Amino acid sequence: MKKFLISLLTLVLCFTLVGCGEKDKNNNNNNGSNNNQNENNGNKEGYEYTYTDGVLTQIVDEEGNPKQTDFVLDGIILVGNRHSYEGVDPESEGFMNKLVAKGYKKEGFYSDFYLNEWIEFYIDTKYSKAASDVKVLVTPHKTVEELEKMSLSQLEELATNNGGFVLDFNTPDAQNYMYFGEGYVNMDYPEGKYDILFTYKGKLAYFININLTKEPTE
Repeated sequence: MKKFLISLLTLVLCFTLVGCGEKDKNNNNNNGSNNNQNENNGNKEGYEYTYTDGVLTQIVDEEGNPKQTDFVLDGIILVGNRHSYEGVDPESEGFMNKLVAKGYKKEGFYSDFYLNEWIEFYIDTKYSKAASDVKVLVTPHKTVEELEKMSLSQLEELATNNGGFVLDFNTPDAQNYMYFGEGYVNMDYPEGKYDILFTYKGKLAYFININLTKEPTE
């Protein structure tokens, strides 16, 4: 009888230890699942954009890769018709030669303009597909998250209803420093940050932040 009780107690102890081991294993597996879930949730936050004036920013996926590679901008020059650049008037002879010699840029180009000032676009791109797939718009500033929720028609309404403008794509004029087009924001609208948007097939492809102020009166 005594031997039987000892054997029984030994058997119960073994089952108890095995159960504890399985519980610890399950806990470890659950912790691993939670960690993976946290990592996935972190990825869902997406790419963090900066909104610095005078920077050509391409729209990318969560891993920082371009969302499209058909419409590519290699650089840009923006020129306002009521500003001087390093003391040189934009109407002066040789003005554009000097700007082009410095290159079509992706950052550090001029981005401060006046309301009602014509802004000229000079664009370096090799794009040669359907012109109707590309639009250029100037709108009041919004985040990329807000802009990507809007359809092309909504973006066009945002531009035209707030003093901005919409340009259809034209192949940049190689005989005129890659001139693309021009437009202005009506002076009846607020000063502040605005967005130049480049869309491709109805979706946001690039943006540039610019700053618009009222022209000083003498």
